[in-house]
Amino acid sequence: MAARKSPAKRPGWTKAARSVFLAELAETANVAASARKAGMPVSSVYALRIKSPEFRLDWSEALAEGYARLEASLLEAALGKGPSTADPDAMKREAARHRLGLSLLAQHRPAVKGMAPAARKVDPAQLKARILDRIALMHKRAEAAKSDVASHG
Repeated sequence: MAARKSPAKRPGWTKAARSVFLAELAETANVAASARKAGMPVSSVYALRIKSPEFRLDWSEALAEGYARLEASLLEAALGKGPSTADPDAMKREAARHRLGLSLLAQHRPAVKGMAPAARKVDPAQLKARILDRIALMHKRAEAAKSDVASHG
């Protein structure tokens, strides 16, 4: 019987791999894509998170930044001057992306803030109303800033 070759051992989580993973996580809030970019299996990143308190803290900070970027992107789109195209299919795709982004924020924001999603029951209607209130307030502030610049310009 022939001896089996042992699989080539992958190098562990080097400092460089951690940096790549955390930078990508901060950019995308996507664990699987971040692990792939770092050249590591997804299972190993979860194992490292369990094993290393320092990495767990860095992970939390990067993930929070990723969700903050998502939130900022959605707010920017909401405050935009309207659709960038008159193409109905493109508008539907854009609306679907926004719905997905809002859904991701609603599901994961409590976990990023240190609270399990089940620990915080959120009524979707209330959440939508709060978001719309915040957007209206941002519009009001933007208009006030424009008026202020115009009167002092």
